[in-house]
Amino acid sequence: MVSFDFAACGLSEGEYITLGYNEREDVYSVINFLRKEFKIKQFMLWGRSMGAATAILYTAKYGGINAIISDNSYSDLELLINELSDDYLPFLPSFLLDSIIDSIQ
Repeated sequence: MVSFDFAACGLSEGEYITLGYNEREDVYSVINFLRKEFKIKQFMLWGRSMGAATAILYTAKYGGINAIISDNSYSDLELLINELSDDYLPFLPSFLLDSIIDSIQ
């Protein structure tokens, strides 16, 4: 079992989170390290909230996962971004937010 903090989460360095989009690359780095250094071939991912979404996003992009435990993942990234921006960035123009959402899809 391996546990880690995503960049900008917990004790890890970094300033920004991307709700799983870039965090899937953190998962890639960890899995790649485990494959190379310890010759591990089978993986199960467990994530909660953003971690759950990240596990799904990682598996959709890279595959090679035997099982996922998705604990309380959000189901719609665009909806989540819109809700968070209403709460934390009410000054952000909607055209800019739409551009950001389009760039990650």
